[in-house]
Amino acid sequence: NALADTVHPNDTGYSWMATRWYNALMATLGAPVSGTALAIIPVNSPVTVASGATLDVGPNLVNLSSITLSNGATLAFSDVLAGTNAPITAGNLTLTGSVALNVSASVLTNGNLCPLVRFTTLSGSGGFALGSLPAGVTGTLSTSGNVVYFIPTSTTQSPLAGSIGGNQLTLSWPTDHTGWRLLMSTNLAGAGWTDVSSNLVKVTNNFNVPITGTNGSVFYRLVYP
Repeated sequence: NALADTVHPNDTGYSWMATRWYNALMATLGAPVSGTALAIIPVNSPVTVASGATLDVGPNLVNLSSITLSNGATLAFSDVLAGTNAPITAGNLTLTGSVALNVSASVLTNGNLCPLVRFTTLSGSGGFALGSLPAGVTGTLSTSGNVVYFIPTSTTQSPLAGSIGGNQLTLSWPTDHTGWRLLMSTNLAGAGWTDVSSNLVKVTNNFNVPITGTNGSVFYRLVYP
């Protein structure tokens, strides 16, 4: 019996009503998503975004039990902000290929970490790539721990700053220049500049270079991207 009396539902009745509403919403709003859908999705529901489809998150905060993103899918975000709240939070994130992340209608500050997707577990062999951005904005994607961030980046040339401590040279540049690369050459007149970013100890926008007496002259420059 789903009624507490002849009119009002009991717990069984409320559960029955909730199930009917949930099934109707999922059937109407779409999981899987195909085409372009605005994310008005029941809390803690599973969602699959098909290849070629766009999930328009907008300014909403969407909490999902899981999200599966197919190769060629797109997530669209607006009003992206720096801070700790990611527009999409999912228990499990599954990537089956390359997924584009579009950012629009946002007031962005260079160097800020803007969370887009937060997840508890990650599966699959895919990855994210930047899609469309607001006019005049450039940036990079970075995954730290279980959060995918968009980092707006300044493309204005900045000089390298250097300081020496002990037997190492520390090179640094502004923190809003995330994504710039450090190149090295032993000959300014030559064309052989080597990207040494991955071979050095990197802390934010600092690089530590060991100083040895056998190196002779070494030149460094900063380029983007």
